[in-house]
Amino acid sequence: MDWDSEAISLFVDGMLLNKTLLSDLKNDNGSDFHPFKQQHYILFDLAMGGMNGGSLNETKFPNRMEVDYVRVYQK
Repeated sequence: MDWDSEAISLFVDGMLLNKTLLSDLKNDNGSDFHPFKQQHYILFDLAMGGMNGGSLNETKFPNRMEVDYVRVYQK
């Protein structure tokens, strides 16, 4: 993800999947608050089940998430 003052671009394996200009994003309520110009945090979640996750009948617990690295940089 490349996120600057003008756009957010999403990449997978170096290939651009989506680019959205921040100027094209409007709030439904018409306010000037721009959520993409506020502080953000990285959260990792090991959510399981639900409508998109399917049945957990064969899942062994406890479970875990292993993250090799997270890279955050500033231009």
